[in-house]
Formats: sequence, C-alpha cells, structure tokens
Amino acid sequence: MLHDERRQRVLGKLTTACREFEAAVTLSAPGARYDPEIIPQGRRNEHRAMVDDLKRIIFQIEGTQ
Repeated sequence: MLHDERRQRVLGKLTTACREFEAAVTLSAPGARYDPEIIPQGRRNEHRAMVDDLKRIIFQIEGTQ
C-alpha cells in the first residue's frame, strides 16, 4: 500500500473516531435540568480534551505531506 493511501486511511479512521466520540460526549449531556447524567460533567470535560487531542493529531498528519 502506498504511503499516501495509508495516510488517507489513517486520517479517515481518526476523523470518524473523533466525530463519533464527540457525538457520544454530546449525547451523554443531560438535555434538561433534571435529566440524569450518563457521564458526569468532569468526565465529559476529560473526553472533550481527548477530542481536542484527536483533532490536533489529525491536523498534524494533514500538515505533513
């Protein structure tokens, strides 16, 4: 497999993982004031930081040609 093809596949997988993870974090937040938390706020903050890390990694890979 060519280097560029592998790179694109890795970017695709990371991008999909990032979107799915971000969606899960968003879905886990309570919709209304008295809705139960699926993931506590502190954990959601940690997960958002992980999403930010994934985005940073994606941008770094995209920047290397």
